[in-house]
Amino acid sequence: MHRTKIFVLKITIIYQLLLLKMKKSFLQVNFWIKKQLIYFKRDIKCLMQKKFRQITKLQESQIIHQKLVFIRKEFKYQYHAQYQLQKIKQIYSITQITRSTSKKVYKQLY
Repeated sequence: MHRTKIFVLKITIIYQLLLLKMKKSFLQVNFWIKKQLIYFKRDIKCLMQKKFRQITKLQESQIIHQKLVFIRKEFKYQYHAQYQLQKIKQIYSITQITRSTSKKVYKQLY
């Protein structure tokens, strides 16, 4: 259970970093999330192979679902979403990010 919580936290950070890359308008967010889900699943599989072998397929799908719900909640109100992204940018001092740099930042954080 403890390891799963750590895993969810790390995935959350990766996904927040991917969100910083987003340049889409408010109405295109759900489409963008669906498009990024493929990369998100790849990140989970990569992490599972390295450190989280005991996490089951059910847990993996639950985590994906939780993160999608999290992202949708973040963008439910545009102002709140912009505030959250600004807050994340201030914390990590990142203006533009790609998948490769998000992995580098992830390694630095953990």
